[in-house]
Amino acid sequence: TKDVIRGWISGLGAWDLAGLERAVLAGKSLCVAVRLVVEWSENFHDLRQALHQEQRSKRFGIEEAAEACSLEVRWQTGMWGEVEDTHDVEKEDLGRQLGSVILVVGGRA
Repeated sequence: TKDVIRGWISGLGAWDLAGLERAVLAGKSLCVAVRLVVEWSENFHDLRQALHQEQRSKRFGIEEAAEACSLEVRWQTGMWGEVEDTHDVEKEDLGRQLGSVILVVGGRA
């Protein structure tokens, strides 16, 4: 598995690699980062078209990525409550950072 992941990452272009790194650092999830890059990068246009025709799903965007990344935080705040001026700020910051990934890899998309 590591070799497959390593091979896929080493085949990425510079912009996609930069976007992947930013998404991993922001969301602390390789899976979410890969999904975001594949969804928005020009280099995966054909794969994306095939997936959307087959599944008829909506695009995986900022909100979906942020929700997936913050699953544990949402559980914790549901259990213990939200820390004012912390969790809400972190949520907005995560959305901003994941949005920048879309801009980096999206090009003309």
